[in-house]
Amino acid sequence: MWDGVEVYSLKAQRRQLSYFVRLNVTLASTGTYACGYQHRDESNWVRSSALSAPWHVAVTGPAMPLWVWILRSALTLLFLASAPIITLILETWSHCASGARQPRDIPVPITL
Repeated sequence: MWDGVEVYSLKAQRRQLSYFVRLNVTLASTGTYACGYQHRDESNWVRSSALSAPWHVAVTGPAMPLWVWILRSALTLLFLASAPIITLILETWSHCASGARQPRDIPVPITL
């Protein structure tokens, strides 16, 4: 039961003691939920249980699919791991293109 409205009903099988119910949840599913049951005997009398303690369920937004999370994580790690390599390549290209001396370059005197 959700805010006083039945949201799921399942006909019981003989000697079945428990059920697991999977419901599609949306942002509109936020509310207070409780569970109960009805028993109909051979005389067609219906007996209803007391409702369980209510649970407030808050749906804050759609969950990110697992494959999207894995892809984003892999791309982030790839980017972070490749940063030193990209930096080294860019430094090498910039030195070659500029022809400028670097502090590690040692001039060798030439005498004729």
